[in-house]
Amino acid sequence: MAEENAQEKQAPPSAGEQSEPLVTLERGPVSQFLADNGFEHQYLGRDAAGVELLEVERDFLLPLCTALYAYGFNYLECQCGYDLGAGQPLVSLYHLIKLSDGADRPQEVRLQVKLPRQDPHLPSVYWIWKSADWQNGKPTTCTALFSRDTPT
Repeated sequence: MAEENAQEKQAPPSAGEQSEPLVTLERGPVSQFLADNGFEHQYLGRDAAGVELLEVERDFLLPLCTALYAYGFNYLECQCGYDLGAGQPLVSLYHLIKLSDGADRPQEVRLQVKLPRQDPHLPSVYWIWKSADWQNGKPTTCTALFSRDTPT
């Protein structure tokens, strides 16, 4: 799956449409690190601030987060949730930062996990980033996402 997502291509044009060149997204350094080490995810590009956005399946959240922690992402700045709309999945979003002394522009990455409305449970990242203890409660309040294995 990781290799399949290295490049995303537009669908071929339907009858009567002009052909556009295929769009290729180059992986960012975080996505490349994860792909090189066998961690399945989808690279979604960069947001308006230039931060890499990755999507991961619920079952791979903890192994991937553990790898990111080992790679230097030592701070969970924000965990939030949002609703994609009626009949659509709920999303849990994690904004991670590599903090170090004297860093004026620390590296950042955002992870998202889509969850079905029927089963909006996901494992807690508290055991990786202690700040998740407080943040796990906020997505629950707004979007009915539930973290498991949080000590409080």
